[in-house]
Amino acid sequence: QLYDEIPIAKSFSVERPTLLRRVFEACKSDSFLVQHAVHMAFSKEVTALVSRAQAAQVYCIPLALQYYRFMVSDEFWNHFFNLLVMPPVPPPSDDDRNADPLRELHLTPPHVLDAIGRSIMLHHLMLLHDGREKERESGSLSQYAELGDSATREQRALFQSILDPRSAALAQGRMRELLSAIKQNEAATLAGNQPGRQIPNAQQQQTSQ
Repeated sequence: QLYDEIPIAKSFSVERPTLLRRVFEACKSDSFLVQHAVHMAFSKEVTALVSRAQAAQVYCIPLALQYYRFMVSDEFWNHFFNLLVMPPVPPPSDDDRNADPLRELHLTPPHVLDAIGRSIMLHHLMLLHDGREKERESGSLSQYAELGDSATREQRALFQSILDPRSAALAQGRMRELLSAIKQNEAATLAGNQPGRQIPNAQQQQTSQ
């Protein structure tokens, strides 16, 4: 061993679930750093979604969403959810598209990749929400719900609703908008009106899961 062990580094290596929470707590007094931290986590998830194998998505996304929802802080989740349900990013203007040096590579445009990533994430979020509500209605989570305000963060993750009714409706509606934006891009690409290779149909990908 070339270097002495750093105690705090060793603790981080075995307490990874608390890492993001600690980062957020360290910068919570600075609103700019708070939002930057959320943007970094959110961007990482969107990028991973559009590059991750479909089989991995089934397991990775639900775990990540539950972690962000319950294990960091309510403030973190509020920022994260607001980014997730933003309106679709508008496509670039013709001038900007023609000036893009990567245009000839026929890559999928960034605004479409954003729509794909967020629509898939919203799809999994709604699956989590619907599943949790069914569990709550069946009474199978009553032993945890009885803990009330005394429940720890880990315990709340086992029984609290994923979304409130308003947030669930917003997430469902935004997912439809994002899927519509993807379809519009596909139609334009197939018609030859816009550069970009044909991408996997996000709606088919979601329904297959």
